[in-house]
Amino acid sequence: MALVLLIDGHSQAYRAYFGMKTPLSTREGEPTAAVYGFARKLLATLREVKPDYVAVAFDTGDTWRHAEFPEYKATRDAMPDDMRTQMTRIEAMLRAFNIPILT
Repeated sequence: MALVLLIDGHSQAYRAYFGMKTPLSTREGEPTAAVYGFARKLLATLREVKPDYVAVAFDTGDTWRHAEFPEYKATRDAMPDDMRTQMTRIEAMLRAFNIPILT
């Protein structure tokens, strides 16, 4: 039987972003902590689990839950700007690894 690994992309990105004790950035000052943490966790998980297939799913924004339940995720802060730029890098990294992105 094939082993399929589906990763919650936003969850892992937030974990990496807020879990880094020391901020990381390029020489030009672009923040990279979330990208680094995401990549480390992804590679470690792939080595440990050895799935036959892998994909990463990302939230697409508001869903029917937001319309039906106005309080759904209402207390969450907006994504920090420096994390938003890193999300683009994370998605580019996944494409470079040929890992499907689901939205």
